[in-house]
Amino acid sequence: MYAEAGLGVTSRREVTIDDRAAVRNVLFPSVLLGGGVDYHVTRTWNLTAGVTYSPGRARNAQPSTMLWSGGFQYTMRPLPESRVAANRQTDAIFPERMIQFEYTTGAGYGVNDFVSKRVPIFWGGAVKVDRGIAVHYEQNVFHTRRLFALDVGASTSGWRSRDNGQFFFTLSAYPLLRFTVVRAKAADFFVAYSLVGPTYISKVVIDDRQTGNHFTFQDFVGVGAFIGRTRHVAAGIKINHYSNGNLFTSNAGVKVPLTLNLGYTF
Repeated sequence: MYAEAGLGVTSRREVTIDDRAAVRNVLFPSVLLGGGVDYHVTRTWNLTAGVTYSPGRARNAQPSTMLWSGGFQYTMRPLPESRVAANRQTDAIFPERMIQFEYTTGAGYGVNDFVSKRVPIFWGGAVKVDRGIAVHYEQNVFHTRRLFALDVGASTSGWRSRDNGQFFFTLSAYPLLRFTVVRAKAADFFVAYSLVGPTYISKVVIDDRQTGNHFTFQDFVGVGAFIGRTRHVAAGIKINHYSNGNLFTSNAGVKVPLTLNLGYTF
């Protein structure tokens, strides 16, 4: 069993009824209290159930909130030395570093809409990017014998919006999960997913839509391949998304369509 306490932020958007504001935009900090129980299934897997309480604020007519949750935890523990040695000696190639150049095509938002609405595994956005360029640097920090790699990265990107043609730029740091699903003689094919990369965005009002604050998060999902005998060439395609995760009362979100990337590993 456990108990916990911390600092939280409540962010609620305005709700109107009959053209009148029933609940106004509000953003305030508060103490969070919680507790629960963990059931140890194995040394690394736990089942967990808990409750979190967030107090309200009377002067803003904001009620308290109670959240009940359940799920599972995976705890990463040090691997046996024999397994670490085997991972290092694998014949599979995991690039240690990569620099990547990207071009956003403006080719439409069908993929974005499909994975945010039809199969909800990603996010959309009210602000649509038309064109863009970006430079990424990624560094591997962990990999298994053949399948999984964890990288950290940094990027700088320039974007032009679709409706008003506004230019804005982003600076990001991010984690990257890469799963190499097929290894062949000519190339290794992978799926990559990156979440909640802290980001600076240069404009907060884009195409007359409020995106929140200069602080936001970057997410992207894509597929690609490391090509050639030494796997020094990387190529792929992906979609991006920027959002503050409702940390602020305004969060239009930025939708980035199909983006082509070409990289060099070393």
